[in-house]
Order: sequence, then structure tokens, then C-alpha cells
Amino acid sequence: MVLPLGSLGGIPRWVGGLSALAGNATVHATIWKGRAPKDLGTLGGPNSAVLWPSKNLIGLVAGVAETDQDQPLGETWSCRFC
Repeated sequence: MVLPLGSLGGIPRWVGGLSALAGNATVHATIWKGRAPKDLGTLGGPNSAVLWPSKNLIGLVAGVAETDQDQPLGETWSCRFC
């Protein structure tokens, strides 16, 4: 569910986070400006997210994403959900 987020009188900012895809098995990094969500996708793997307050005035967003490559040392996704 997306709800409109008002401002305290200043310019509305982008909101970043994650949203579950249909079936709720995976999540993708998502940004919202106003009421419109935008799926930021992944790096080939199933999951991604915007987890830290890293947005700025020019629209750059930082996050994490899984890739489609096997992890040679058996690493897990650094921000997987428990």
C-alpha cells in the first residue's frame, strides 16, 4: 500500500525503501515521489533494497542488491531478512 506523504511546508522529497513483489517471496528497492512507486530492480539476483537514509537533492539513491553470481566463499546477502 502506498500512502501520500505530506511535507511540513518544504519541498517534498523522495522516499526510499523496499516493496514486496507479487507472491511476497522477493523484495525490490523502491523509491516514491508523491504517490508513484518506482521499482529500482536488482543486479540479476532476486532481492534489493534501499536501507539507509542516502537520498539527496539530485536524485541519487544508494542501496544493496543480490547478483546472479554464486558466492565463492559462501557469503549470504548482507541485508537479508531473518
